Amino acid sequence: MLPFGHAPNLTETETQRYDNFWKLQSASDLCFPFNTEISESKVVFPMQKKDLSLFDREISPLIISREEVITVHPDWTLERALLVLTRKGYASVPVIDDEDRVEGVISKTNILDFMLNSNDFRFHRLSEFQVCHAMNKNHSAILPNSIFSFAFDVLLDRPYIPIIDFDNRFMGILTRRVLMEKVTEFFQQEFLEDMVERQKEGQTS
Repeated sequence: MLPFGHAPNLTETETQRYDNFWKLQSASDLCFPFNTEISESKVVFPMQKKDLSLFDREISPLIISREEVITVHPDWTLERALLVLTRKGYASVPVIDDEDRVEGVISKTNILDFMLNSNDFRFHRLSEFQVCHAMNKNHSAILPNSIFSFAFDVLLDRPYIPIIDFDNRFMGILTRRVLMEKVTEFFQQEFLEDMVERQKEGQTS
């Protein structure tokens, strides 16, 4: 197993295998559950070419850094977490421990579901439970060298996804909104370039 944070010494065959992103069976093969190791076969080293299209580029320039992301600690009370979610206006936020590892995500829905499933549902009891009791542990994260097309696929059904480094430490998040903005810009540019090309062809004909 490849420990996070240490790039493997690759043979020529392995390099070709990792570079060929499209040979993977599905995009979900690169989405890692929290607190799990990554096997070498799941580490992707995308092609480095200046003329890569948007969908073949790495997502690293689009990541919102951890310093700009609101997070909560697994030991915080649900009352405190709900206060953060409400005041900041977020539906959910990452749960980060003392070692900067992503433990899961917590949302208002997670908190409400947890309290509704308790035997004695009273709001004042939120202070008796911790984030770790209600958070969603069945979430996942991706690496910063993931390819745009893969990240786009992952984010189709979620507003954001945490980004982790090779040590499984939290680096930030990638949001669906940012990707959609880039896709819109890409196709607008494609349209403008196509119009310019058509005008040139009309002038020369």
